[in-house]
Amino acid sequence: MKRMKDFFYIKYNFIYAGITSLICVAVLIILEVYFSGNTAVAYPIELWIDSCSVLDFFFPLIVTLPFTWKLFYERKDGYMRYVAVRTDKSKYVIQKIISGMALVFVMVVVIYYSGLIAAVVFVEPQIMIEDKILYRYVFGEMQAENPLFFGLLWCAWKGFVGSIIAGFGYSVSMVVDNIFVVVLMPFLYCILENFITGTLQIEQYSICTTYILNRLSPYSMKIFYYCIGVVSFVIFGSLIILLLEYKKKKVGYSEKSY
Repeated sequence: MKRMKDFFYIKYNFIYAGITSLICVAVLIILEVYFSGNTAVAYPIELWIDSCSVLDFFFPLIVTLPFTWKLFYERKDGYMRYVAVRTDKSKYVIQKIISGMALVFVMVVVIYYSGLIAAVVFVEPQIMIEDKILYRYVFGEMQAENPLFFGLLWCAWKGFVGSIIAGFGYSVSMVVDNIFVVVLMPFLYCILENFITGTLQIEQYSICTTYILNRLSPYSMKIFYYCIGVVSFVIFGSLIILLLEYKKKKVGYSEKSY
């Protein structure tokens, strides 16, 4: 029974990832074609960067919404108690989360790199200008002159960030009893964190800066800022999970006492 359920869990995860990938790649290509006719660019990769802005806004939803709800319902429908009889529950949950994060990593790479190939190889910009601002960004020369190689590295990094966000979403699904909170928490966290860092004028430390290429001015984009956003997300995300878990246990203890 457990192996059968695991098989369907993996199968449907791949189906959800495939559907999400097809939709996102289609959106990227449509946006690239649209921008190619009315946007002045110096290098084809800039079409991809501009087109990614739409997907990037919904990025936390893309990497969590198709997957985290399944683990939530496994816990809610009592399947976790059944698993605990046959195997270690913690080990089972960790395996589910790691496999989900790995799938998110692959999905993100496929989505964004497919869009990059389309922008660089197939979509022809209609308005080309002479502009060297891209060179002033981190790895700007590689972006301009070797976009496919740079894009593979960037998509791998973006996939890593996406898997971290997905891990946060999976963790929320284990401590929250509201499905809407589970599927929206990572997205709302990123929106709120982006608003706070923007208000404080420290956008370079935002998690959004870590997965949006060339988001700020060239002088504000450093390798350090790409990394610190992930570190701060892990720290604050872990604190949120601990707080939610503590609150859940406290409520459960109060109900038992009553």
